[in-house]
Amino acid sequence: RPEFNPILTERFGSLSMGSLGSLAKTTAKQALIGAIALIAVEALPAQAEELKDWQYDEQTRSLTLTLPNSVVPQVSVIAPDQLVLELPNTQVGDVMGQPIRDGLVESIVLEQATPETVWVIMDFTAGTVLSASQTAMPLAETESGEQQWQVRPALVAASRRVAGQSVASAD
Repeated sequence: RPEFNPILTERFGSLSMGSLGSLAKTTAKQALIGAIALIAVEALPAQAEELKDWQYDEQTRSLTLTLPNSVVPQVSVIAPDQLVLELPNTQVGDVMGQPIRDGLVESIVLEQATPETVWVIMDFTAGTVLSASQTAMPLAETESGEQQWQVRPALVAASRRVAGQSVASAD
């Protein structure tokens, strides 16, 4: 006759080996179903917030975004003359991109990269070289509780058109 673990015997009484095996299989199935359910819940997308507003100031060469407090933009240089702000847990909403053409920035495009991620792509004029290090700085909180962020692109060099001529400058 096999010996039983005293803790199991105390908890489950004098179950037969077949009963313990059946109990173990049932418990393992329940654990597996619970784990799958937990993974499925974690895999469901969170409700993405909407990008509320953005503005580009040609005088200061800065982009200001109004975002929910939970969204922190990530800034990356993806080409010498192209900058991307990644906005996690965000959808484009009713705002749109637009051409800028201020001599430095050619356009700002909003793209829904994934259902929960927006890319704000800043295209600069040919000859512009962006610094590899870019940041988004938090500004004031709005009255409705949203956070404003400002990106002022750091340049290594820029090529501007002045009176029809291309002029190189370092910023």
